[in-house]
Amino acid sequence: MGNAKSQRTRETGQSLIETVLMIPMLVLVLFNALNFGYFFLFLLNLQSAPRVSGEYSVMGGATPAVSALPPATLDTTCTKANPNCSVSDLLYQDLRAFTRATTDGAVQVCSQSNGLSNGGTTSETTVCTNTSTPGSYSWPTPDSDPELNQAGTGRAFALNRVDVAYTFIPLVNGAPFNLLVLGFPVCGGGNVSCCNPSGTCVLHRSSEMRVMN
Repeated sequence: MGNAKSQRTRETGQSLIETVLMIPMLVLVLFNALNFGYFFLFLLNLQSAPRVSGEYSVMGGATPAVSALPPATLDTTCTKANPNCSVSDLLYQDLRAFTRATTDGAVQVCSQSNGLSNGGTTSETTVCTNTSTPGSYSWPTPDSDPELNQAGTGRAFALNRVDVAYTFIPLVNGAPFNLLVLGFPVCGGGNVSCCNPSGTCVLHRSSEMRVMN
């Protein structure tokens, strides 16, 4: 009887030791899954916002309520009373669902509403405005439309462009809790301006859409 009780006590003690040793590994797996899930949702939202804003920069004025192209800057906010809100503010509204858009994000809008640079020539581009520059990140220059007009003297369309650069901050800081994020290709390639061991990085996404000259 005494030997059986002693055996159960040893097994219980061994189980407690094994549990204690496994807790750090379980916490590591849990926090990595939490940060990676948040990073994935963040990336999906960041991917779609410039596309929606780029389409709005082209089509925002084609409604019965609004005849002018939407402005690019944050001067005109998106409200129910103002159908012609700015492209930048619309993008911020999309990001604000789960991010600190106005503090960690920056937007560049190259739109026909800003005017054209070298208009009527083969090097024509839309003029850009931006809200800020995140850290040492520099905005890309706008592209010219790839198609020439029939005479070959200028571009057939203007090319609107929307860029967003956003500083991703993981929910749980620390390199061990961001191993999955750091291993994700987008957090180590050409789409980031920095990526440190804590998982913080500046992600960049853009969209381009053509509009009639």
